[in-house]
Amino acid sequence: LVMGLFAFCGLWMKATRPTLPRAINTHPMMFVLGLFLVATAFTAVVLLHPDVLTYFYIYYGVTVLMVMTTFARVAIFSAFLRILSHS
Repeated sequence: LVMGLFAFCGLWMKATRPTLPRAINTHPMMFVLGLFLVATAFTAVVLLHPDVLTYFYIYYGVTVLMVMTTFARVAIFSAFLRILSHS
């Protein structure tokens, strides 16, 4: 899923910000190919091994929770300090 998002974002950046300086120039078709291959692999897992999806959802949920906690860390720490200062 992360690899698919990387391919999508790479293609999105090439389409919306073509003048953005980049050290590596990659043809947009490589991003499309990468996105297609990731989608094919994910579809194969869904169709052939649906029992593995339970573990995928658990790991995905934990990862999203960690990333969202990282994004909200200033608000979390500010609330924690406010709670400590009132006690």
